[in-house]
Amino acid sequence: MKRNQLWMMISLLMVVGMLVAAQCPSTGGPAPTKEPEMVTIRWRTRPDNKAEQDVYQKISDDLSAQLKSQGIVLQYDPAPVTGYLDKLTTEFSAGNAPDIV
Repeated sequence: MKRNQLWMMISLLMVVGMLVAAQCPSTGGPAPTKEPEMVTIRWRTRPDNKAEQDVYQKISDDLSAQLKSQGIVLQYDPAPVTGYLDKLTTEFSAGNAPDIV
């Protein structure tokens, strides 16, 4: 795995960790009884090939399964190699860009 991809994954894990910590009750009292509201975090990479995309998809699926009980779902959205910046700029302008890029 390339160095910048490793840092991207570490950053993703840090963001997810902060979201999990924010969902946890801060007091020693009983846990809330109602189901947590589900939050979807859409994240994107620009994989070089299908094998790399499959690795990111598996990581996303595994983490999402672990976080589901805390109300967090990850959605991996691989980006095209060509036209990536144009697509991302358009998505930011329209307000529907991924949460993590």
